[in-house]
Amino acid sequence: LGKNMLHFSLERKFFNSSIYLLENYPDLVETMINQIDILLRTPVMVAKEVSGSDLEEKLSKFMKDKKVSFQYGLNPDKTKVELLEAYNKFGYETLVEEVHKEMKSDQRRDKKLNLSLLKSAVSEDQAVRFYNSLKENLGSTPTYKDFSEKTDHENILHILSKRDLSNCISKILNDIPREDAYKLLAEKNEENYTPLMTAAVSSSGNALVPMLSFFLIDDQADKIGKMLHATDSTENTLSYLVNNATETMIAPQGIIMQLEKDHHMKN
Repeated sequence: LGKNMLHFSLERKFFNSSIYLLENYPDLVETMINQIDILLRTPVMVAKEVSGSDLEEKLSKFMKDKKVSFQYGLNPDKTKVELLEAYNKFGYETLVEEVHKEMKSDQRRDKKLNLSLLKSAVSEDQAVRFYNSLKENLGSTPTYKDFSEKTDHENILHILSKRDLSNCISKILNDIPREDAYKLLAEKNEENYTPLMTAAVSSSGNALVPMLSFFLIDDQADKIGKMLHATDSTENTLSYLVNNATETMIAPQGIIMQLEKDHHMKN
């Protein structure tokens, strides 16, 4: 199962045994602290799941004192495994923050890591900070190429739309070249959803507003037409998905109505 002594003692809530290991066998703990089990969990991640314990804080401090990276876990064969996806899956926001702190303190110019951090963001504050780090890392205006790497066939706007992170979406659309923005907005995932459709089916009304506003302000009839008439795997348009969302989205509905009205008047 890949579990070591720390995994087992934490899972069974043997807190005194865990503390004893930490205080009396630090060299041994250092070899176990970032080993992963079959679920890609390190002992720190297990400690987060166990209520009634402050061991997560103690283990995190131990890792920082020993300069053990939060970014990677170790398989039994000592090969490294990127943990950001696992942190995101289990909702470990504090551990994502630790990776970000490492990157900032080391002044790492690692575009892939920056993009992974941005994809892991779960709040507006996190998303904007991680995006600013990405821009700082790039040293220039972001382009489509900087966001071209997909995760499960979804681009960065699909991912941010699911989490309703409108501020970061707005910043990206304002920063990158217009044609690059259109390219991101038109891309489809496995379900044939554009980022706007993803926002609609996720009832992410806040995220949908800056994307729709982008089309409204830019006012390019051909691109507005393609966006309005694009369909998903079951031939549903964005307007249909917004009107049938689980939560009413008044602002997006109003913008779509205006876009449809303007488009039809020009055609």
